[in-house]
Amino acid sequence: MIDKTLLIIILIICCTICVSFLIENALESEKTTVLPPTNETIVYFFYSSECSHCHEVMPFINATMQKYGGIHFEILEVGHNITNQNIAITMNRHLNNTQYSVPEVIVGDTILIGSKDIPEKLESILNAEFS
Repeated sequence: MIDKTLLIIILIICCTICVSFLIENALESEKTTVLPPTNETIVYFFYSSECSHCHEVMPFINATMQKYGGIHFEILEVGHNITNQNIAITMNRHLNNTQYSVPEVIVGDTILIGSKDIPEKLESILNAEFS
């Protein structure tokens, strides 16, 4: 009888530890990530893997990355990644943008949204930034 009681107590302790661990990990994944400030110009490209317009823009982004090798690009999938979603939301709020959508590029204080604006305007922004 004592062995059974001891086994139940150990089982309860183990379950409590496991549940605590799961709750802690769930809370950790919900924290908003804020990128540290940097003097380096970074091009943030936010996309969703299900977004057809994002797929239209991706070859342009890849070519632009090759052309402007000295510029740091962050390619962030927001459709399935809560951390990247939080980065996008935080950056858009900081820039007072309430029309968040993908595909989206953020360079400094400039936001480009859509498969038309990004290819039409990104290179002139990068040229102005580095001229």
